[in-house]
Amino acid sequence: MTTKNSKNYAPKFAPSKLNVLTTPNALRELESRLTEAENFVSLCPELQNLLQTNLIAMRRELAGFQQLAQLAEARVIDAQEQLEIVMLDKEVVGKRAELTDTELEDVRARVAIPEVENNVLKEGSVEISLLFWRKTNLLATYRGNAVGDSPAKDSLADIQLEKQND
Repeated sequence: MTTKNSKNYAPKFAPSKLNVLTTPNALRELESRLTEAENFVSLCPELQNLLQTNLIAMRRELAGFQQLAQLAEARVIDAQEQLEIVMLDKEVVGKRAELTDTELEDVRARVAIPEVENNVLKEGSVEISLLFWRKTNLLATYRGNAVGDSPAKDSLADIQLEKQND
């Protein structure tokens, strides 16, 4: 039964293409492709589940790495803040050291004045002792007793003079 309408709906193949599709090699190739497609379709849910599982695991890893990155960033910020504090402390210590040096110079200057006065007084006392010794010697000479006549007095005067000279 061939009607005009059925001819319009029939596929139009060129005779050369029809021969290629009907050869045994072409049929086997088409059958193998069909088998591969069926295998792929049957493996699709398994592959999808595997991909979903891997995706979930990777998302967990990513979340873990993000937490580690945030922790590292917080530690860096803490370290920077501590560094700022240490730098401020260093600056304060430097200023205190300068003030201490200034105070030390002031104290040395204040101590130098009494030391100079003490040295002047020592020199003055040595001079006074010499004057006293000369006066005593003159008095002894005047009275007729030379200083050399009294060995105990000479040694005491000599000892005092030596101490004062030192």
